[in-house]
Amino acid sequence: MSGAPIDLAHLGRYTAGDARLERELLELFVRSAGDCLARLAAAAETRAWGEAAHSLRGAALGIGATRMAALAATAETLGPGEAGRDTLAALAAALAEVRAFVAARP
Repeated sequence: MSGAPIDLAHLGRYTAGDARLERELLELFVRSAGDCLARLAAAAETRAWGEAAHSLRGAALGIGATRMAALAATAETLGPGEAGRDTLAALAAALAEVRAFVAARP
């Protein structure tokens, strides 16, 4: 699917095409990403912000959520200031797309 928030071919390389495992990983990612976004929103210092953004980037890369990974990489460089908050909003929108994508999958 072009423009999908998850690269299913990428994910499939790690799951050997096991649909149940893919679903489990996607659901785990959605929960984990939500936790990371909450940590970003609560971060008052650069270190906490960077750790949350880094965790999110790694998790996103792992499942093939490349847009989220790129946004998280940008967040890592910005910190919890105004520019970082704009990126946090973009990350929240990207997570909403991932949630909808996961919910629509059989």
